[in-house]
Order: sequence, then C-alpha cells, then structure tokens
Amino acid sequence: MQLSQLQHTLQNVYDLHCTHQVNDFLLTERAIAGQLVGGPAIDGTPEALLVRQDDDGLDVSLFLEAELLARLAARDPKDTVDRNYLNDLLAAIEGVSHFLYLIWNAGHERPVTQLELELQAEVDKFVVCALVMDWPGRPSNRHALHKLLFSDFRLRHNLSPQQRARYLHASRLAARYCESLVRRQSRAPTNRLLPELRRFYRMIQGHKIRHIQSRSR
Repeated sequence: MQLSQLQHTLQNVYDLHCTHQVNDFLLTERAIAGQLVGGPAIDGTPEALLVRQDDDGLDVSLFLEAELLARLAARDPKDTVDRNYLNDLLAAIEGVSHFLYLIWNAGHERPVTQLELELQAEVDKFVVCALVMDWPGRPSNRHALHKLLFSDFRLRHNLSPQQRARYLHASRLAARYCESLVRRQSRAPTNRLLPELRRFYRMIQGHKIRHIQSRSR
C-alpha cells in the first residue's frame, strides 16, 4: 500500500480538498530528520511530523522509515493482515493523518494542538483499518479492531511524561468515540458513517471532546 493511497482514502472519507501531496513532503533518512528537529527527538519512532512556523509560513516534513514504506508497498491490504503489517500500516496512517489535518486546518487559518493531531490520528487509524477489512468475503470485526487499537497497544519507552499523558488522553477519547460508532452502527457498512465522521473532523478541539462525551452517555 502506498502513502498516496492512504491520503486518497482519508480525503475521500472526510471530503477534503488538498492540493499538497504527502509524498512531496516525505523524508526517509532518520539522520536528516534528526538534524531538522535539532536533536534525538525521533529516535525509536518510525514516524514523525516535523513542523516549523515562522513569519514566512509553515515548513512541514513527514518522516517515515524507508524500510517501513518498502514493506507496505510490497503487500496488498486485500491479503491477510498480520500484526507486523498492521503496525506498519498504523504508523503510515498516523503520519498521513497528521499531515492532512495540519494542512487542512492551516488552509482554514485554524490553530491545531498536539492533542487534536493525536486524537484525529487515532480515529483515522480505526476508520482506515475498518475500510481495509471491509473487502467482500472478509467482513470486518470492529469490536476486535477496537480492542486491538485501544487496549492491546504499547507506548514507546522513551516518551516524556507529558507526551505519554497526551497520547493516553487522545487514545481514551478516540476509544470512546469509536466505541460509540461501533455500538450505534455495528451492522452498517463503514460508508454509512461518513456524515458523522465528516462533521467530527471539522470540529475544533473543545467541540470534539464535548461531542465524544455526549455520545458516550
């Protein structure tokens, strides 16, 4: 699976118009990415969105390991999805999700918090994986997918306490939101969720959190 396919999938799901292609902002050399952030901030991670803002605008790069991209390109998600492939796919989804969400909000002159980026990426992982699993003859099990994404995961050991707290908060919020989707539309095809998902995408952070809390009651 290619990054361009993931971008196309997310743009279709959320009805987004984006003239920027993620491949044009891609970095695959960890050393170069590390130089851009000025330190070891990307050590141990297969994916990182690198952002610098100044008076002239926004500079954006997406780091993804070359080996990860090669493994993704060598397989078709229509085939059996094992845990190794899924880990690669999740990292790629997260990177493309961060890229698109930042670009879309910047285009609408809206600020974005790191919590927003992580929350939307967690939702995007669930949505894209549900679409990948929805091929004819292989019905998706969204309950199992939910457990896999939001219960059976491990954080990187080198995260700061602040980063760990933010990732866990985003995961808990996304878990509640995606659980509400599974609970209310468990028998519906994923495309029946599109109006709700598109509204959610366009909410600001506070509205998203209140929306999650209201749907979880």
